[in-house]
Amino acid sequence: MKQLQKSLLAIAALTLVTIQLAAILVATLWFYTTLRLEIARREGVYETPEEGMRVLVTESWIDVEKVEITYAGTNSFDGSNPDVWFVIARVWAARRGDGKPVHQRGYDSAGSFFLRVQEGWVHVPEGKFPELIVFGMRLFGPLVEMQGATYRQWQAIQMVLGPGNGQPSPIEYDQTTSAMVPRNHNLSRQEETWQLPNLRKS
Repeated sequence: MKQLQKSLLAIAALTLVTIQLAAILVATLWFYTTLRLEIARREGVYETPEEGMRVLVTESWIDVEKVEITYAGTNSFDGSNPDVWFVIARVWAARRGDGKPVHQRGYDSAGSFFLRVQEGWVHVPEGKFPELIVFGMRLFGPLVEMQGATYRQWQAIQMVLGPGNGQPSPIEYDQTTSAMVPRNHNLSRQEETWQLPNLRKS
């Protein structure tokens, strides 16, 4: 009888440890997925992966003369994962961003991953495990997008509230357009006006 009780306690303890480890792994994946997606969004959201690659090229090479996209498509062989694309490009430029010359053949080759999000496509370097991020997106579903949207709304609210310490907000409410505009803006209203969700006055 005592042996049976010990066995049951051991099984219960093992089950509890397994559940705890699984919860830690899920929480870690949730945190990593939402964090990396938000960082990627801050760096830029693009209409297409090709557009994103062209932007990356201009940031990594100096005096770019030509960019030729040689491949842009799903990273999976059978196309079963359309949310992860890999883009390869040839770059003709004066030199690289670090000052080193381009390859002696006259151009450099560049390749990187892009993930599909609600707003478009974002760049995720290979070393940041894009496949794992997509797995997290599929596992948590709309919750990941909701997390990102909530964070971006919080950022918008912070812009309205201003930096604090008695300083004015960097943007203000424009009654003529019912929109938020930069305070003391010098450009035309059409160029600088944008809408902030849930912040319009009644």
